[in-house]
Amino acid sequence: MICPSCKEETESGKFCTNCGASLTNEEVAATSDPNPNLTSEVVAAEASQPATVENQTTNEALEKGKQVAGNFGSFFLTLLKNPSHAKKIDGKEWISGTITIALFTLLFAISTFITLNNSYFGTTFVEGFLAPFLRLLILFAVVIALIYGGLKLAAHTATITATTAKVGAYLVPFLTIAVLGVLLASIQLPFAGTLVLISLIAPILLIPTFIMLEQPVNGFDSIYVLIGIYIVGMLIAGYLVQQMVFAFLGNVTDFF
Repeated sequence: MICPSCKEETESGKFCTNCGASLTNEEVAATSDPNPNLTSEVVAAEASQPATVENQTTNEALEKGKQVAGNFGSFFLTLLKNPSHAKKIDGKEWISGTITIALFTLLFAISTFITLNNSYFGTTFVEGFLAPFLRLLILFAVVIALIYGGLKLAAHTATITATTAKVGAYLVPFLTIAVLGVLLASIQLPFAGTLVLISLIAPILLIPTFIMLEQPVNGFDSIYVLIGIYIVGMLIAGYLVQQMVFAFLGNVTDFF
């Protein structure tokens, strides 16, 4: 090593063998990080990696959300202009079908809440909105399961995703009726609830018929399958409506 005092080469140690100057500071400098700037850059790069991954995940989620929204917009507009196009819908559109079902259920719950809340006795959020929302979701789940089972009995090609997509596709025109019903209910027109109830006929009677009659009969006769779907669907729908009526009557009793 080179002595910092006399600039002569000397052996490693605490003191220079030529002039006796201390070599401790030189050794510390020699053993320290030769490139502190590079170390800082590495640390900064490592710290930025989690933020980069998080931003990438957020961007991917946003892009996926935009894609789902775009697909649903195209799905909805196509079926609004041409409802018979629902025959061509397959399982690839199950997300758009599910969104349609969710929107219909939401609109029904909003309409129910507005109608009951504008009544003399009023209602609560749970009984007027949340309970109808969950009950109608259950009804749709049962109807989808019944249609799927009916298609299998009739020896038709069927999957749960395709059945969900078709139910949502055929529901689009009735969704517009439900929207109209909510708008009329918001201005307290007396027949607004009737429009919403008419739209409720779709998942119980009309949509199963449309789907079951799309394909030729290969197994059990579709008419008998449809009768079975109607009976079970009406029983479940009647039970759910009965629970809603009991909840409303409970509010009336509490009022007195």
